[in-house]
Amino acid sequence: MVKMLMIYILIMVILIFLLSTYYLYNGDYMAPPFLLCAFFTLSVFSTLMMRGVWDITITKNTTFYILLGIFSFLVGYFILEATIHTKINAYEKLKYINISNKKIIMFDVVSIIVLALFAYYMQNLMGGSTWVNTMAKYRYIVAYGNLIEENINIPQIIIDLKFIINSLIYLFVYILINNFLITKKWNINLIIAISIGLLSTLMGASRLDLIRLPFAAVTIYYFLKFRTGTLSHKRRLRMLSRYLGIAIIVVLLFSFLRSFVGRQNEAGLIEYISHYLGTGTLNFNDYLRNPVDKSPLFGKETFWGIYNFLGKLTHIPEYNYDYTLEFRSIAGYGMGNVYTAFRMFYADFGGIGVSLLSIIQGGVFAVFYRSIKCNKKVRFFKTHVFKPSLVEFRIIIYAMIVHSVALMFYADWFYSQVLSWTQIKAFIYLYIFKILLIDTDKLNKQTLRNEVC
Repeated sequence: MVKMLMIYILIMVILIFLLSTYYLYNGDYMAPPFLLCAFFTLSVFSTLMMRGVWDITITKNTTFYILLGIFSFLVGYFILEATIHTKINAYEKLKYINISNKKIIMFDVVSIIVLALFAYYMQNLMGGSTWVNTMAKYRYIVAYGNLIEENINIPQIIIDLKFIINSLIYLFVYILINNFLITKKWNINLIIAISIGLLSTLMGASRLDLIRLPFAAVTIYYFLKFRTGTLSHKRRLRMLSRYLGIAIIVVLLFSFLRSFVGRQNEAGLIEYISHYLGTGTLNFNDYLRNPVDKSPLFGKETFWGIYNFLGKLTHIPEYNYDYTLEFRSIAGYGMGNVYTAFRMFYADFGGIGVSLLSIIQGGVFAVFYRSIKCNKKVRFFKTHVFKPSLVEFRIIIYAMIVHSVALMFYADWFYSQVLSWTQIKAFIYLYIFKILLIDTDKLNKQTLRNEVC
């Protein structure tokens, strides 16, 4: 019991945070503070479930810094939210978004050609008697810094087109959900296009979008449903039960597709998922006990995305470094290399970094979430940031980054990934194709004109 004292304290305090945020936000389970606490609760419970396998003692330092990070996020969120006095004025009638079947089919055809060419070049480069072997080799190259992707002999236009395909599915998800809420019918053509786009991301040896896309879809559905003014507390709870069903499906797919993306792990479902959910806390615990030497480069772990961009612009060698953190093995058990977001903050800036960076992130999400929920228009220099459109682009942006809050128990996605040229480029592509596919459509233009009149 004494050995497990700190993890019990950690769970109890996080549960207090969880219940407090649920009460403060009147059951709004999509509020970032609640999401953060809910997923950290799940993570620590997973750690506790696997205590018989891992047999590890959580230290006071680990408990302190995790609670400090969570508390600081909540403080930053509450402070910035208090500055937004706008009342909720989000209720409005959704407008049908027209996208022709010709455009969707064109996307499908181009996507299939691009994926076929990508698979062809990858097979020639990697070899491998089976797809699993090929993906395992490809993942070893692109995921662990053994060879930078630019040196892989795949034409740049194929890589760029594949990236656009990966990004466009978020626009399609928005249109799919918006139109479903109006017509109560699912657009099968859009579902096929989204499925092809998701396959494209999986062929890149990554399952992040298998997690991020459901997060985005749930968030978009929640905001658009809220806009209709019909999201009562009872309906919100009913919606939550559906979300839990989606979560179960995602977990099963995440495990089932491990070989497809080059993961060679034969663990059972419960152990496999618990490993992903719980090892962040344990690795952070081990890191605090056995830290690595601090880098002289300011914010090296936290600001990898910014350095990566600057490295491409300036060609400074120190900025082009491998993002992979060290793998850890505890008591002979391979624990991987995930540490919670707080490892990166602590490694670069110590306890002050854990607190300050969490406060900033909480503040950013407070402004973003509250402004969308209140339907507060974003303006700079008395000019609207986004021109009138049937697609509210900031909802898509938020939906694409909300995982960086929910997955803080796993790693830092906000400072290292969201604040990167790759993510910004995805937003740019999405905005351009929103204009080309949606805003220039004659029927959509007419809908907007009728709204103004």
